[in-house]
Amino acid sequence: MNWQQSGLHPEVKLLVADEHPFVQLLTLISLRESPDYQRLENLQAVVAQSFGMPVAIAALTGKLIFPSDSKSVFVETIESIEATVDHNDKVILESEKIQLKDSNIHSLVREIEVLEVNTVDAINSTTSQEIEDPNNQIQTQIQNQADVPTQIQTDAQEIVISLLDSNLEESQNALQYLIWQLIYEDKGSLAFNLAHCLEIEFPNIRFQLPSWIIRAVILGGHVRYEVGIGEIVNILMDDFANFSESLFTGEDEWNQAISLLLAASALRPALLAPNTNASDILNHLRLGGGLSQLFEYCRAIADYGSQRYALNTTAIKTVRSQQEWDADMAILCQQVEEWFSHAPLLDMIYGIAKVVWTEWLQSNNLIYSLLLPVRKNDTNGVAVVQQYV
Repeated sequence: MNWQQSGLHPEVKLLVADEHPFVQLLTLISLRESPDYQRLENLQAVVAQSFGMPVAIAALTGKLIFPSDSKSVFVETIESIEATVDHNDKVILESEKIQLKDSNIHSLVREIEVLEVNTVDAINSTTSQEIEDPNNQIQTQIQNQADVPTQIQTDAQEIVISLLDSNLEESQNALQYLIWQLIYEDKGSLAFNLAHCLEIEFPNIRFQLPSWIIRAVILGGHVRYEVGIGEIVNILMDDFANFSESLFTGEDEWNQAISLLLAASALRPALLAPNTNASDILNHLRLGGGLSQLFEYCRAIADYGSQRYALNTTAIKTVRSQQEWDADMAILCQQVEEWFSHAPLLDMIYGIAKVVWTEWLQSNNLIYSLLLPVRKNDTNGVAVVQQYV
């Protein structure tokens, strides 16, 4: 008996047909590096509809993994702090584009190691105590945090332990150091969550490393589509809109550090999604001495991105030899030459139109000048064509 005609449960039929949302989710996780962007886009749409856009983005960017059969200590730790995370959703990624639901917490939080969970738990518990204390009034202040550590002297866990008994509002430099340390340890997700949480808890303090830069660094490396197609680039466009010269200070070391983060966030979008205005970010970098080659590289990418033409990744999938390009150019030149030789014979109803057409075909006139570089295979004539178009 065909399974479609049997009395199988509808969910089982979807599983057998590879159409169940969980099957689509696992497929997206397994094939996220596939060059078939159309299929990835379809899978992302199905997963986003079933589980929410945050889970779809996490799966596409490699933040979801297949769990082991045994229940790890990390899972037990998550379960123990789930109530805290649900209660204080400020440690979760928030934006107008991404709003996490309670049902999605497990999917995204599982990416963080035990150290990261303990760090969030410790910071949030201390922060909550400060907020619940009615005698603790947040005073308006702008903290100068331009001191970038030149050497990593300790890890994130030790920094958190040192902050447990301190007043977070008075420990802005240490918290900023912790965020930089998390970035150094390649824990960008936790660095963003911590920075975003601090911005919400202390709205009167201007942090010099804003959370949007960290998020842009995380998402910038996963851009595949132009604005209006992928959710990631829409978020990046909003993040890049927050850029201003006020991010830079009089300290060369700080300017170089913030410029490296901005470059990491904008290089790929400038090529694949130039309408995010990533090229504007690259044009304002202050990399300082010793990085002149990187600076010129960023400028070259910015010049391309400023033309607003997304790089066609399909065209560069297959590397072609110079002989193949020459053969194609020879065929094109032959086709253009044949067309041009028959152009004067083109029949027209209106006599005036025929006169204009004939004039255009004459030397140094419109059609003649446009086709001449192709007929002669002369790349130096491109400038002349650009003047006409």
